[in-house]
Amino acid sequence: MAKRQLGPGKGALNPEDAIRLQKNAAFIESHVDGKNLTSSLLNDSIIDQADVDLVSAGKTGLQRSRTLLNILGKRGPRAYQGFLRALRSNGYGDVTSVIEDKEAVSEGLTEANEEEIVKPAHAEKSFAAWPFPT
Repeated sequence: MAKRQLGPGKGALNPEDAIRLQKNAAFIESHVDGKNLTSSLLNDSIIDQADVDLVSAGKTGLQRSRTLLNILGKRGPRAYQGFLRALRSNGYGDVTSVIEDKEAVSEGLTEANEEEIVKPAHAEKSFAAWPFPT
C-alpha cells in the first residue's frame, strides 16, 4: 500500500510541468483567480494554510494567481497534477486544455536546456525568471 503524503511536497516541478506553467503563466493569470483554487489544493495536500493565506493576501486576481504559481513551483512533482485537478473541479476545464497543449511543451523542451527551464532565455521580459516575482 502506498504511503499518503501528509502536508505539501517540497522541491521543484518536473521540467515538462514547469514549462507548461511558464509558457501559460500570462494566460493562467488572466483567466484564473488563484484564490478560487486554494481550497481544492489544500484538501489535496498540495499547499498548506500558510500558502492559502499568502494567496488570499493578494489584492487582485493577477496577484493571487501569480503567488499561487510561485508556490506551486516549489511544491514538488505532485503539485502540477493537483493544480490541474483543482482547475477542473472549480470550473476551469478550458484552462487545462490550453495548459496541456503537448505541442507547445515539446517545443519548449527542444528549445531549452536544463538551466533554461528554470530561467528560459526565450521568455518575455516580465516572465524571465521562475518563480515569478510577487
